[in-house]
Amino acid sequence: MSAPGLRSLHDQELLDLVDDITAEFAGPLDGAITAMITQLLVLWNSSVGDNGPTAAQLSSIQTTITALLDDLPLGLDVDQLLGRLQEAVDLGVTQAAAESGLRPAKAGLTDEITESVRGLPTRMLAALVGARKLLKAKDINSLADVLAVVGVAKQGLNTLNSTISSETSKATAHGAGAVAERSGYPRLWVPERDACLECQRYAGLLA
Repeated sequence: MSAPGLRSLHDQELLDLVDDITAEFAGPLDGAITAMITQLLVLWNSSVGDNGPTAAQLSSIQTTITALLDDLPLGLDVDQLLGRLQEAVDLGVTQAAAESGLRPAKAGLTDEITESVRGLPTRMLAALVGARKLLKAKDINSLADVLAVVGVAKQGLNTLNSTISSETSKATAHGAGAVAERSGYPRLWVPERDACLECQRYAGLLA
């Protein structure tokens, strides 16, 4: 296989791994939030009459939101997630060896990646706490108020998704870097096809 073709294959392997890890660890929370939004929309629409929801209906909606927030599956097996990220390191080693012809190297997760993942439960919980605080401080008088609370809660999911994506990419890059370091070669930064602007800034640089 040509070098560009191999690189394209390796890019897709990384994207597939990110998708797989995301589905495993963020899928339950994503599904719960989607179901929560659907249930609240149905509840709101069924409560809205010609004059809008009554005070009793608004109180019932607020109680329902509280219960749904409490039921969100925020549990995260950090050690299992770290194990999946070690797979990303190993993938980086395998890909770098295949692309360069160099011997594979042994590499583990960096402290930075480990600390980021171990801090995930706290960051996710902060979003739930923020949603609860907003619900208590805000009078629910409109559908926009309902969705505002859900939006704050969803920040926990966004945090989980973005952390999985970024740390999986870092882990793969670390594995590839270990192969170069073992052989004494410099590393050329090649951003992924859908890389963020920050990563694109480093394109073509040697480390």
